[in-house]
Amino acid sequence: MRGSDDGFLAAEWAIGVAVLLVPVMLLMAVLPTWSARHEATAAAAREATRVAAAHADGPAAVTVAQQAAREVLRDRTVDPAEGVVVVDLPVGTDGRVPREGTVRARVTLPGATVVLPLLGTVEGPTVTSTHARRLDPHRSRP
Repeated sequence: MRGSDDGFLAAEWAIGVAVLLVPVMLLMAVLPTWSARHEATAAAAREATRVAAAHADGPAAVTVAQQAAREVLRDRTVDPAEGVVVVDLPVGTDGRVPREGTVRARVTLPGATVVLPLLGTVEGPTVTSTHARRLDPHRSRP
């Protein structure tokens, strides 16, 4: 009789856990928070561009758009202080928003920390969403 197969089950089980179970456990822990954060950043970026496109004053439009994005994050139970909101808006020499152009917003949230039993804490992926909206050249101004 050649060699005995005694003891191989324990080695295969340990390798199976390390190769299959740990990545699946990590994915199951990170995916729900990542999905919720992705939806929150996408909605915040859309709202920021919508609000910025409606204002005529450039600096005020950026400020109000950032506040609107942070309010959307707050409504989705994400701490607004975690997020970085960048609004890119064309501004003329007089400080007013021109009738044509594109407003862009980018909202970034750091990954949520996930605690895995026996493995410790893992930082989730950073989530970034962008949205662009063309300014309406036919809009009226006061």
